Amino acid sequence: MNSISVIMPVYNSEKYLRNAIESVLSQTYKNFEFIITNDGSTDNSINIINEYAKLDDRIIVVSRKNRGLVYTLNEAINLAKGEYIVRMDADDICIPERLEKQINFFKEHKDIDILGTQVKTFGDVSPEIKIRDENKLNRTFDIGKSNRETIINYWYCLAHPSIMLKKSILNKLKGYRNFKSEDLDLWLRAIKAKLNIYKLNEKLIYFRLHDDSKTKVDNKNNEGLKDGIKIKLMDVFENKIEDDFKYIIWGASNGGKATKEVVDKYFKKSKCVGFIDKFKAGEFLNRRIFSPESVENIEFDYVFIATEPGKEEAIGKLKEIGLKSIDDFFCTV
Repeated sequence: MNSISVIMPVYNSEKYLRNAIESVLSQTYKNFEFIITNDGSTDNSINIINEYAKLDDRIIVVSRKNRGLVYTLNEAINLAKGEYIVRMDADDICIPERLEKQINFFKEHKDIDILGTQVKTFGDVSPEIKIRDENKLNRTFDIGKSNRETIINYWYCLAHPSIMLKKSILNKLKGYRNFKSEDLDLWLRAIKAKLNIYKLNEKLIYFRLHDDSKTKVDNKNNEGLKDGIKIKLMDVFENKIEDDFKYIIWGASNGGKATKEVVDKYFKKSKCVGFIDKFKAGEFLNRRIFSPESVENIEFDYVFIATEPGKEEAIGKLKEIGLKSIDDFFCTV
């Protein structure tokens, strides 16, 4: 029996698919099955998949009409025979030792349930974007802790295609749920179920950045961002909040706008007291903009940090006045 099942959804990925498949087949750890699902591609993806399947009997091919990523992941998980599930994307590349290093860590740390890795970003984007996104993806995790605060506040800190996890915990959590940010939802549900998430401090994946990526596509009109904010609200509050909930948003820009829209929809009787912004004054969305220095004088129940550039400054200021992450604030972007 194979101890690992690598699952890779494919949708119109012919441009990068060969490199992704070959990086899995070239692993130093050999005992795995490789489930590749063609999710209704209209390009040459299925022909490329079948070409490799003829060469390597570890490949299991599923091909059908398009049903979306979450359906595809759950379908592959149900088919998988391995004790461990490995996520792989059709546009990324594994280093040859990836599976070996992850499975060895699992054998030595029986208490870990979900294991990610650091990544090396590459692709057709500027060097500045590569550095920025690599820094986001490569925040370190603490072993023996839930890492919930890191996952909520830094969102993209755990690269989904770097994950190896026990199939038993996916069965326990009943797989992925139908969110655009299905990975964030799974991590937070795992933590709530007292499961342990950790990340190796080694770059075992080349994580491709490009304009056709799922993250880019899902976030048109901020839909992906709004979905993630909703998931965080569900986790942090669990409907335990007063009707006269008053909040402020740190960041008077697109992130603040998306945050207000989701919070007002989720908490229909909530009230946005205003926005905090270091560089703006006046009003935003018909609410007053306050300076960071005035935050102590505002009456509120909670703060949502909705600025990426000013995130660390906002966290520092709120902690300085005695507020606690998650209890009193969290980052929505």
